[in-house]
Amino acid sequence: MEEKELQQAIVEKLYRLRYIGGRHTELRNIHKGMKGISEKEIEHTLKHLINKGIIQTSIKTKEIHVSINPRKIKDVHRILGE
Repeated sequence: MEEKELQQAIVEKLYRLRYIGGRHTELRNIHKGMKGISEKEIEHTLKHLINKGIIQTSIKTKEIHVSINPRKIKDVHRILGE
């Protein structure tokens, strides 16, 4: 899977489940439901999205949690093609 498609799949999953701003999920939950894609590829793509500011991280319960940055919703819509 190309990186652009993987970015779209990750952002779509977070957006569909409404993990935006204060609502977040553990990093390991992103891997669920993405069969055939290595965890290394997913982590690389997540790091790219975090560096662009589209996904934000926070540490809760000693685990890394992720959500969509509400200030970057326009970029999310661009990635999703809406």
